[in-house]
Amino acid sequence: MKMIIAAVGFLLAATAGAQELKFGDLNYFLKQGQFSLTADMNHGTYRFKTSPVGANTPSVTKQSEGYYLTTKYSYALTNRFNLFLGLNYQYDVINKVVGSNAERFNQDGLNNPILGANFRLFNQETKGVNLDFGAVARIGIESAEVGTVGAVKGSKDGNAANGRNSLELNTRAGTKWNEANEWFVTAGIIYNKAGDYKIHTPNNGVNRDVDVESSWDSFVSAAYQYRPVNEFMMALSLTANRVDKIDSTETNSNSSMDENAHFDYEFAFNAKYLICENFIAKFNYGQSLLSDYDVEILGTETEIQNRHRRSFGLGVDFLF
Repeated sequence: MKMIIAAVGFLLAATAGAQELKFGDLNYFLKQGQFSLTADMNHGTYRFKTSPVGANTPSVTKQSEGYYLTTKYSYALTNRFNLFLGLNYQYDVINKVVGSNAERFNQDGLNNPILGANFRLFNQETKGVNLDFGAVARIGIESAEVGTVGAVKGSKDGNAANGRNSLELNTRAGTKWNEANEWFVTAGIIYNKAGDYKIHTPNNGVNRDVDVESSWDSFVSAAYQYRPVNEFMMALSLTANRVDKIDSTETNSNSSMDENAHFDYEFAFNAKYLICENFIAKFNYGQSLLSDYDVEILGTETEIQNRHRRSFGLGVDFLF
């Protein structure tokens, strides 16, 4: 009971001290006619181990490493409604089997473009809290291809496309309760439409076509930002993602390829500096805690273990 009373008291205090929102704040919402551009270039590494279950086959550690450019272009139609476009690109993303002499392959190119909209139902000036609703669509514009590792001169490159379109609905609440402190929490669901992709086969073999069924993902995120002076900001965020079970079928052989549901947790840190009233420079760092899960490919069950993802880089925010 004491904890509940303390939490209510904290929220009331935060509401009572709501401050004017400025460019760079987590809760800032574009005003009518404003345009913003966000761009980040991060170096990311993802590593995991595959361990066949019940098979006399050694475990294999795989790694993906490269550069990830994310951009977002937003425009406010009104003080409460904005639209945005996201274009993200993977560059020199090298996939390899750790400790193997086999060739590497690249998984480069444009991700599925992102179209979205945000609506601010409440704002902290009148209600003491900012409450937003959003919709995000990720739309494939090219066929998805997965590269593969083969013997010398046998590997083939893939691309960065996702074979499934998706639609996300989210809601976000937060406030800036004094000049230096603010928070927000976000929750959302994602519907991944059924789709397909192609797996390249090394050494000029027959490519494998895979049909993927629809699935539902969900996430919850919380963020806090400290702005001790107008020019400098530090933000922390934690996101919990539930990745739904993925059922797929290889059409060439009618064999199933199933991936179990699992949870992934992502931590992010951003340091931002306001160079001038409409230009921010950023440092980004991300670290993930990724759970193990099982997959069944062509009748063979495999454990995906020791998954690690890390990223760091620089970015900019412009306001026009």
